[in-house]
Amino acid sequence: MLWSMDLSGKVLKRTRCRKVILCAAGLCFPLYTHASMTNVVSSNMAEAVYSVDWNYRDDHIAAGLKDNAPGFEICIYRFTNSTLLLRDTHPVTAHCNTVRWSPVSNILAAGSGSMHLSPGNLHLLSFTNQVSLLGITNMAFSEPVRAVAWRSSGTNLVIGMQEASPELWMYRFRTNRLALVTNRDVTVGNQLRIYPNALDWRHNDTRIAAGFGNNIASKEVQIFDFNGTALLDDAQQEITISDMSCVDWSPDGALLAAGASSLTPGYKAFSVYSYNSTAKQLELQVSTLLNASPLTVDWSPAGDFLAVGTELNSTGPELYLYEYNRLSGALRLLNSNEHISAVNSVRWSSDGKYLAVGDSQNKLTVYRMLFADLAVKKTASTNVVMDGQQFEYHLYVTNRGPDTASSVILADILSDEVGYVSSTVTVGTASYTNGTVTFDLGNLTNLAVVTASISVTVTPAAAFSIINTCEVSSSTADLVLSNNGAMATVTVVVDADGDGVPDGSDNCPDDYNPPTDWADLSNDWHVAEQEDYDLDGVGDVCDGCVWSNNPRAAVWYDMLGGTNYNSQVDFDLDGKQDACDNCPDDPNPGQDDYDIDLMGDVCDPDDDNDGLPDDWEFLYFGDNLSAVTNVDSDTDGFTNWEEYLAGTHPQDSNLYFRVESMSNLQSHAVYVESETGRIYRLLYADELANPVIWATGQVRAGTGSLLSLTNSTTRTSRFYRVSVSFSP
Repeated sequence: MLWSMDLSGKVLKRTRCRKVILCAAGLCFPLYTHASMTNVVSSNMAEAVYSVDWNYRDDHIAAGLKDNAPGFEICIYRFTNSTLLLRDTHPVTAHCNTVRWSPVSNILAAGSGSMHLSPGNLHLLSFTNQVSLLGITNMAFSEPVRAVAWRSSGTNLVIGMQEASPELWMYRFRTNRLALVTNRDVTVGNQLRIYPNALDWRHNDTRIAAGFGNNIASKEVQIFDFNGTALLDDAQQEITISDMSCVDWSPDGALLAAGASSLTPGYKAFSVYSYNSTAKQLELQVSTLLNASPLTVDWSPAGDFLAVGTELNSTGPELYLYEYNRLSGALRLLNSNEHISAVNSVRWSSDGKYLAVGDSQNKLTVYRMLFADLAVKKTASTNVVMDGQQFEYHLYVTNRGPDTASSVILADILSDEVGYVSSTVTVGTASYTNGTVTFDLGNLTNLAVVTASISVTVTPAAAFSIINTCEVSSSTADLVLSNNGAMATVTVVVDADGDGVPDGSDNCPDDYNPPTDWADLSNDWHVAEQEDYDLDGVGDVCDGCVWSNNPRAAVWYDMLGGTNYNSQVDFDLDGKQDACDNCPDDPNPGQDDYDIDLMGDVCDPDDDNDGLPDDWEFLYFGDNLSAVTNVDSDTDGFTNWEEYLAGTHPQDSNLYFRVESMSNLQSHAVYVESETGRIYRLLYADELANPVIWATGQVRAGTGSLLSLTNSTTRTSRFYRVSVSFSP
């Protein structure tokens, strides 16, 4: 079992493993160590090495030592051709708790001091001549200076004081001078412990992560935002029964690694948090328990690789190398090394190629990181298969280097839709257990390529598509995790009607209609196609409208809201599908169309297409065909169409459209009987000249009752008429 826990002991993840395979978030990794780093060189020191750091050119390493008689508390080594050459030393007359080079120059900041209530110093030293350390400034404090962190621009320096008040001091660095900007008492009245590796500045940002000793009045992990004049509160995280002994940002600032130190078993842990700068929140992603308290952590600039050093571990190693997978949120142990003492400080070179380690065995050690880039591709011998058919998966593994990938494992988890037949591989061995084909490829040198194959058969209950995945991994750090997996998809086809065309591409899957061989007149070309005259994707054999383009509906329900169909639509269920039904919403199997306007008589509001609705003709003439539009049936001066427009009786000469009355009170008003669905316009003229010029007055919609149309004027007389039209 792999257990992932938070620092309160709560289980976050638990995944089952097979023998020597470690599974995390669906990915399987081999349990190997001592394969991702190699010891390059070590140097014996006068005392325990408390802190190490690379300069910005990666050609010198600074080491801060425990207080010693020779006065070698700061040592500068030149690193070249895999050798360490001592260049200079500098005394601080106390423990040198931390050393940090400026990110942009050979300026070294060092914090010293032995214990609580003893004095401490901040030393600023220049190594610009790369020969000897020259003192720039030495600031004295009443408490030890435990932690130092530079801003990535090299313009600011923050220090952490041991159980002091205030604990944090911010300086501005300009031309070999330090100027105090601000300080911060994290918890007023409570002096907090801070550890040498528990202060880190987020890259290219204003935020600082700090880890503190366990205190009921304060959170152990705190993020501060430096606005240029003050340290403001940002995110905070509480850790149960633990000191936050080390913190380090990922190079992109999205993640924060943290180590929790405790005297209580079960609370010594290494964790990764995600950071949301907008919400100002830290969220735990993964945590792993350690046998010894972590003292130092550093995130590799080359990728998501983390070096972790712990106190003396009586049951195992003190130096660990982890790989963090951002997709799964899992930590994978790549390497562990025994130092037989506490590992106090770990620091990567800026290219992530080398790791400097300082321990209590009085040693400075440099390791070289081994990197590989395993990539896997996967194909299938066919894209389309039938039930019971046998086919093959082909897998290709490449090590793109630069180093040898050790103990490479390729795992292929077969889906339930296939049955295993056999497997082969050009290098290594292949085995099959419980649905997984495992290829043990051994060590792959740079640019090595391995080919593997798996033969399977399609099961009768196979789904429409078969998706198969594989993963490749090794005990060597992998620079690119995104190409460690591959997938192949195969489509399973069914031919229910037995016409030789798979149902997925059969235009009549339930009716036998094999392709017809078509040829041009000169017999120059041939094509085999299922017949589909109207090219609607529905074969003529099962097409309800052979002459009209009417493709199948993707989803359709019967009129009772029942069965789901994948068929052509016949909404009114009259046997005529909607594409060729002249009244798709009204049953009319005969498809009668008197006026041949392609609208069936059942749903045509004007069967004879004369502009007079059938309902109106039936009301006044007894049928829908005898009324003639331009005839004045009642000889009242209005044609039948005008009577329909005005809403009057076409068979009664006393009922026609006219002005019912007029009024001269205050304003001129004209009254007419109105119909709904009509627009009435009052037209007026001041004189009846030839020609008469009519102006438009009030316009109103009909109400179905007497309607007044008014016209305000100072004139004592005016001529009026009213026009009527259909509403838009």
